[in-house]
Amino acid sequence: MDIRKLLLNEPVINTYPYVTNVSAIIGQNENIMNWIYSFNIQSSAFIATENDYTDIFFDFTPNDLSIFECPFIKIEIVSREFIAKKYDSFYEFIVESVNMGRYVYGVLNQYWFFDEKEYRPLYHDTFIFGYNKLDNTIDLADFTFTGKYSTIKIPAQSVNKAFEDVPVSDDNVLMNNGGFILFSKADDVIFDFDVNLVKRLLTAYLHPKSYYDISTWRVNHRMNAKGTPWHGAVPWYGIDVYEVLIDRVQKLSNERITFSDIRNMHVLYEHKKLMFSRVVFMVESGYLSISKDEIDRFEKLSNEVNFVKMIMLKESVKDRMSDDSFRKCINTLQYIVGEEKILYQLIIDNINPL
Repeated sequence: MDIRKLLLNEPVINTYPYVTNVSAIIGQNENIMNWIYSFNIQSSAFIATENDYTDIFFDFTPNDLSIFECPFIKIEIVSREFIAKKYDSFYEFIVESVNMGRYVYGVLNQYWFFDEKEYRPLYHDTFIFGYNKLDNTIDLADFTFTGKYSTIKIPAQSVNKAFEDVPVSDDNVLMNNGGFILFSKADDVIFDFDVNLVKRLLTAYLHPKSYYDISTWRVNHRMNAKGTPWHGAVPWYGIDVYEVLIDRVQKLSNERITFSDIRNMHVLYEHKKLMFSRVVFMVESGYLSISKDEIDRFEKLSNEVNFVKMIMLKESVKDRMSDDSFRKCINTLQYIVGEEKILYQLIIDNINPL
């Protein structure tokens, strides 16, 4: 076979590579959405400090091991050493894997993808879903190509170099265990929407200090690129994550906005979009009884988060956030906290018994 490209769907969840890639594989039919809506509620924020640099990581899936919890995906793990010994090239491994219906995911040095004069390595988890022997290229997907999730064709020779030029210390997929993951889709799985789980996870979200340990939420400490825990990594969960996010915005009145700041707001926006979609689904399916005005308030939450994200994106070119933008961001985030407490309790109180 000279050309093969595995199906890549529009991802329902568009946050970090390990989540977005799986979302792009499984798609969004009714059965899959039952699973997505049943989970993906709890959130976390880690304050991490290394070499006197403090950053925040916000997410609503625990870590890159979360991929093992998706029932619609089959997973095989292959070590980098095995690939190097068994195959004449990484390209040969890709062709064989794709022909078997496997997507390939692991760390490559993306410096080799671009025409850069100065050697500046970019070790990043990369998703491979196709090949073309006629023009000797490989199909990849990642956030690094355009700043958002997108696909690109790269010469096979460059991908081979990108595979070979990754130190063990930077092979950090699978919580820094390294290697490559082969994904294939499990089409024979049936998953029913679990409204009781949603109720329990929403309760844990609103009262994280009391409930997060009995939910399906798993906690793992963030690791740095060298595989050691970030110094002083402090976890926050559920509604409490806003304390961390608001504190970070307050610091931005005197500091430059970083890529991580904008990414955190993007992930928060994805969380609110999914919550609104979940609420619409629950109402239309008879799981939840609330009014049209109350549904609209959930949509407004996602719009308000997007408003903050766009302000921060606009302000990111400056040395510090303007006083007006600072006030708008703080006021909006405080409004969101108040609305979430009301609206998430509204769901809990108005879920229809089965």
